[in-house]
Amino acid sequence: MMHLLRNIFLLTVAFAHVDAVKSQEVEAFYRGKTVSVVAGTGPVGTYAGYAQLFAEFMPRHLPGRPTMVFQSMPGAGGLTAANHTFNVAPKDGTYLLVIVQTFAVEQALGTKAVRYESSAFNTIGRIVDNTPVLVGSSAAGITSIDIVRQRETMIAGAGASSPTDIVPKLLNASAGTKFKLITGYKGIDDMMLAMQRGEAEAMVASLSTFQSLFSAALSEKKIRILTQLSVERHRDLPNVPTVGELSASSEGRELADLVASGSDIGRTLVTTPGIPSDRLKVLRAAFEATINDSEFQDAARKRQLPIDPRNFSDVEKIIAQTLKASPEVVEKARVILDIR
Repeated sequence: MMHLLRNIFLLTVAFAHVDAVKSQEVEAFYRGKTVSVVAGTGPVGTYAGYAQLFAEFMPRHLPGRPTMVFQSMPGAGGLTAANHTFNVAPKDGTYLLVIVQTFAVEQALGTKAVRYESSAFNTIGRIVDNTPVLVGSSAAGITSIDIVRQRETMIAGAGASSPTDIVPKLLNASAGTKFKLITGYKGIDDMMLAMQRGEAEAMVASLSTFQSLFSAALSEKKIRILTQLSVERHRDLPNVPTVGELSASSEGRELADLVASGSDIGRTLVTTPGIPSDRLKVLRAAFEATINDSEFQDAARKRQLPIDPRNFSDVEKIIAQTLKASPEVVEKARVILDIR
């Protein structure tokens, strides 16, 4: 018995020594390094807001206290940044991305622009869920979905893979709306300017974006929320129908719910494939410590950026479920969304 206890003690000491060595190696690696925290959008909006927030506060919770810098990489509705992170960015723990929430849906649907494997990204953690909402311009008279069913409505979009383009396409196909999509805007600020100039009469962005950046327009009813892309109604929007609820058939609802799965992924921080396991472990611990940092929480509140985190493993389950979509549902979605 004493011999067994002695062996257990020696193993415990040995493992502790290995952990200490690995910790020292990680600290030495990050000391003096610069870590990029990237948003696949323009510099305005919640993707950018959360990336900037983590660039500011996460270094204090990482061994070696590296410098973190925010970068913006707009293009293809967020897929440019996702492809770059997967294929080009250094695979050493110095490159983080607040990834576009539709990235797994895009792979499931076989979007040609996808150059990554969703399940191979190393998920660090979800910052918050994100529900895209479609708003209409009150000045243009777009105050209900029924109006859009009656007349053509110009809607601004950012790219084929973005909810800005996906939502109106789903509604046109399944809910009888008459949106005319004008895509290619660089970000949320450009789309809002397009509405203010009268180039567009509607747009899609995250609920948190409207609540933070355009709260005055909401409260003054200059814009009205017409629908939300979510599986269930968001807690803040109990009286606003989901895209699935507006659909005229069960098929339409099934398709909408598949696309809406990205709402649970929301604003999620990932890093590249191939990162050493000890650095990934440290990044996940630093993410959790940052989320629980009272100064970080205060800064998020001041910037009107809500926090509702989920563990990396929860996000990975959502990704896996999305990638299991049936071929029948996928094909119908491809036709509606004009994916070739």
